[in-house]
Amino acid sequence: MPEVKNYSSFYVMVVDQDKKQFSIEGPTSNESKWHRAREEAEKEGRHIDVTALGGWGSQSGQSVTGDRIIQETLREPHLRHLKNVPAGVILGKHMFLDD
Repeated sequence: MPEVKNYSSFYVMVVDQDKKQFSIEGPTSNESKWHRAREEAEKEGRHIDVTALGGWGSQSGQSVTGDRIIQETLREPHLRHLKNVPAGVILGKHMFLDD
């Protein structure tokens, strides 16, 4: 499992490489449940990326919202091919598994 970031509050980007979808989850203070859910999804043969977006936008001093991150993501040339889906759609069934 990747090292968990220690930001007070941040968002998590979940990308389903197979379906070419992404969601912005959070804000949260711990992304470990998304990494566990990704591991479970990968056992089913899915290709999922989970990335913590800690400190996103903090340099500009502007408030960070999930909607703002979505809009910025859709402007990125290497991510334009992805469709935005609501939080929980990609890893939903894996998010609340018992440890």
